[in-house]
Amino acid sequence: MAMMLDNKKPIVTINMTPLVDVSLVLVVIFMATAPMFLQSGIIVTSGEKKTVDVQSTSTQKDNIIIKLENSEIRLNQQVVKEEELPQLLRSMLQTSQQKRVIVNPDREIRHGQVVKIMDIAKQAGAENLVILGKSQAESAAPAQP
Repeated sequence: MAMMLDNKKPIVTINMTPLVDVSLVLVVIFMATAPMFLQSGIIVTSGEKKTVDVQSTSTQKDNIIIKLENSEIRLNQQVVKEEELPQLLRSMLQTSQQKRVIVNPDREIRHGQVVKIMDIAKQAGAENLVILGKSQAESAAPAQP
């Protein structure tokens, strides 16, 4: 106010200090969050033109198949608990040449459960994840009595 009374002109300059402070805070926030955006996730490729024959891709021993049913998880036709799955997968993947895990969910299984099992498989050392589903021809055909 004193300056305004002496010169009779208002102060019209921009105070740069708050602008620089806000800009630096934004730069620090972007630097801290940038690595989160660069983490890789699950890469999904469409299987429309590509089919996987479970029997012919490798030997039967090399296949690791997880079947998700209503209330149970089957690892190569053996019922296992979810808590045991990581350790069993780790030991199976160490002897596997292709390190491929095939997940075969029932239609009633929620996608969150499928993603959870895929995450367990990936953490256990699976390099390739395959999700088996019914083809359009199988799903359109009525069920046999």
